[in-house]
Amino acid sequence: MMEGTLVVRRMLALTVLVILATSARSAPAYAAPAGGEAPVRLVIPALAVDADVAGVSLNEDLTMPAPPSAALVAWYTYSATAGTDGNVVLAGHRDWQGQRGIFHALDRVAEGELLWLQDATSVWYLYAVVWSASYPEESAPIEALVGATSRPSMTLITCSGAFDRSIGRYLERRVVRAELVPTI
Repeated sequence: MMEGTLVVRRMLALTVLVILATSARSAPAYAAPAGGEAPVRLVIPALAVDADVAGVSLNEDLTMPAPPSAALVAWYTYSATAGTDGNVVLAGHRDWQGQRGIFHALDRVAEGELLWLQDATSVWYLYAVVWSASYPEESAPIEALVGATSRPSMTLITCSGAFDRSIGRYLERRVVRAELVPTI
């Protein structure tokens, strides 16, 4: 069995344990988690995604650079760290240089699906998807998508919509927002 498949199966088993534990009791009030470390790994069980995460800085013109490969997830270092208050902003390719990108099926992630984010100290944080939407690239509400949030959140971004060959890019951005699941 491939290591990635084994990790996804372990995450699914942990997800079931968390769901069983939280359904047996009423959900606790949110308390800010310790967190504070850079994210290093993202697991999306519903898509069989198990990917490394690498920090990237904004470009000089304050735009968000694309991840440097099809299989890597970019974490924008201006954003929150794993498990903390704020918005952890991650991006991945839909496709890249003829390869299927890590977020090629991000449009299939549904509300309620669970995502796992591991930090640099090997601590895992569980997030639940609260919405998914596609926005025209030129009119996307950038601050609302990648800015601060009132709850600990994670935002995943990739390309979507039609590909315009004349400009060499997709015309929309798929955005998935998830919120940290409180632990017991």
